[in-house]
Amino acid sequence: MAEIIKHSLIANKSLFEELEKKIINKIAGDKESLIQIIYESSLIKSSIVSNDEKELGDRALLNFGHTYGHAFESSMALEGFSHGQAVGLGMVCASNLSFLMKKISKNEFDRIKKLIKSAGLPTKLPKNFKYSDFREAMSRDKKILSNKLRFIILNSVGRAEISNEVDENLLKESLKI
Repeated sequence: MAEIIKHSLIANKSLFEELEKKIINKIAGDKESLIQIIYESSLIKSSIVSNDEKELGDRALLNFGHTYGHAFESSMALEGFSHGQAVGLGMVCASNLSFLMKKISKNEFDRIKKLIKSAGLPTKLPKNFKYSDFREAMSRDKKILSNKLRFIILNSVGRAEISNEVDENLLKESLKI
């Protein structure tokens, strides 16, 4: 589910709105509508990957939530979390970063967080979270380019971009979810 939500956030506002209806309002829908949602999500990933097979551009957008998520997984704070749960929490932080950078509105951030929570994914850092462990894990991320971490941020629900311009204070602030 985290992957489907991610695809909607980076590339398809209509899919995001459909997920809101189905997940938040607990409308299960029929088997065909679920298949359609999975199909639309797959098309997003397929299109991005086929247009950038070597990850030289837009394919990096598929890492939305992963810069945080991988660091959460690597730092012991989230021991026992699945990859999907770590990425779900990472998407909340990346969405908060997008809000702090004035790229999305508070309303958009709240909607994203509500959807992620309604999907059963975590939206709060655990009590044993240590920023120092998290930051050290983040410094080993494979997405570092020219000694700068690359973050995927949202310009709106359904549109994302790559940013290398996130300072330490903003990173810390984005974790206050």
